[in-house]
Amino acid sequence: MYEVRAKVMTLSGYSGHADQKGLVSFATRGPSSAVNILLVHGDPNAKAALSQALMTASLAFKHRVEVSIPR
Repeated sequence: MYEVRAKVMTLSGYSGHADQKGLVSFATRGPSSAVNILLVHGDPNAKAALSQALMTASLAFKHRVEVSIPR
């Protein structure tokens, strides 16, 4: 048995069918821009490209973000 200490949150503006541009926009803009991002789904090359796009966008918006791709 494990105690579950989790919250259910609704993320408005997010779509599971978003393209790279949409995902980067969702993560790097708005009042609550992401600080830590874990890319856990998708083709390894696509995740690497998305990681680079997220880091480039975060620099453009002067917002530090850490992107990780767990193995």
